[in-house]
Amino acid sequence: MWSTHAGPRTIEGPEAGLIRAAIGLVVELIEDDDDWDFGIPIFDNQQPEQKLALLGLVGTALLDRHRQPPPLTAVISATVAVIYGEVETIVASEIEEERLSSAPVRSIRSLLSELRPFQEPVRLAVESTDCEAWNALIRALRDRVLHDRMWLHAEAFLDDDPAVTRRAKRRAGLGEDYFWAIAPDPIGTTLHELRATLQTLVAHAIPSHRPEQTMHKSDD
Repeated sequence: MWSTHAGPRTIEGPEAGLIRAAIGLVVELIEDDDDWDFGIPIFDNQQPEQKLALLGLVGTALLDRHRQPPPLTAVISATVAVIYGEVETIVASEIEEERLSSAPVRSIRSLLSELRPFQEPVRLAVESTDCEAWNALIRALRDRVLHDRMWLHAEAFLDDDPAVTRRAKRRAGLGEDYFWAIAPDPIGTTLHELRATLQTLVAHAIPSHRPEQTMHKSDD
């Protein structure tokens, strides 16, 4: 379960499929390349095992209605942003693969086309190759999950005057440890259990398309 502005929520249906596919891709990228840059510094600066732990924590909270919501912190919010950012990456990869192969590659766009996070009844055609339109849809889905965008500025606030940071957190209604809370660091048996959790999370994910670029950024 996840805490949103609209109350507790569990991701279900087509959006859950997007989350599972994106988590699977992020796990693969982390395990294949310790230095893979997801374009969100507070996540990128964690150790690989911490990134996996964050994905397990966030993925379980988003998809399991029986789990209590995790605390609202910058690094946890950034992990949500990484997951939705990878949905953008998968869509771009689908469109490029379809262009090169001249055959339909639309598994993720098929799921997205069923979702309408905007107030107006807009539905993108599954064959659309408009990345900007797909990204707008994905970010609207992301913003229904995230409370705020303070995670975007976490690195700057960590280096700022503590008094300035405290005022910013109070204005945003954030907890005292929002910026300073650290990611879990699994070791030994805990790491083994974490990998089992991640395998369960992505067990029913549809195949995703791995990006070929060496780095990409999550634009706001």
